[in-house]
Amino acid sequence: MLSLDEIRAQWKDFVPSTRGLGEHGNLDALLRSTCEPIAAEGNTLTLGFYYEFHKEKLEEPRNRHLIEEKLKDFFGSPYQIQCVLVERRRVDTQGEETERPPVIAPEATKAERPPSVTRLKWARIRTSDTFPDGRVRLHTQFMDGEGNLYEWTPKWKDVNDLFMKASTTEVFNKPGSDWVKEFAQASKEVFDRYVGIRDAYTVKGWLSSVRGGKLVLRASERVWEFDPEAAEYFPSVQPGEVLGTYPVAFELTEEWLAGHLQTWVSCLVINGVIVKVTTDN
Repeated sequence: MLSLDEIRAQWKDFVPSTRGLGEHGNLDALLRSTCEPIAAEGNTLTLGFYYEFHKEKLEEPRNRHLIEEKLKDFFGSPYQIQCVLVERRRVDTQGEETERPPVIAPEATKAERPPSVTRLKWARIRTSDTFPDGRVRLHTQFMDGEGNLYEWTPKWKDVNDLFMKASTTEVFNKPGSDWVKEFAQASKEVFDRYVGIRDAYTVKGWLSSVRGGKLVLRASERVWEFDPEAAEYFPSVQPGEVLGTYPVAFELTEEWLAGHLQTWVSCLVINGVIVKVTTDN
């Protein structure tokens, strides 16, 4: 096994070797300028990440496996990686840690400024917080080639314009392509789910678990139904029995689940999909 110093000395050469790996072929961006080897004990290599996002992405089983396989190929020894959060270090040319002042560029007129374009790649969508009025906030995140994260909170007009431009462009480029069909199907699903409301109702129960991205609701008490032929009531659902398993129209985040799992909830269901959940305290 190599020492930490030996691994650190070759790290800048190792990172480019991961280019092309990962779901979007940008696994190298998760390592470049976003983390550093901070410990090597036996076959365990600890990587210190500066941001939670990059740490979580590399901890995904597929990405972790790809990195560990590439470490074995590059360094000639099998390593298991461990990811932790650390503060970013600044070092001078002699390798001493220092607080480097920001570089301030000289003033330039608008005509003198060269055009600057940064290529961004898709990262993920988050709906983990809300506006002051309680509406859910949508974040779209992108990553550049250095692993820096950018976040965009779009207006719905921007999203609609982007969808219309993308679908129109694909129709022009490849009429009848699979993506044209995907765009059409997405439009139909939105219309069927929210514009063409077939049924809407409220269901109350105990939010017990999540299965396959769907919420599992259980009865909080015995439910009675009247049988007109027998002229009597009978229990249709017993306490704790599953009322239903429902898909949701929003992202299930750890924060949301922590505040709603194992609680009594009231759910607004439209066309068989839960669109809103409130807790019954």
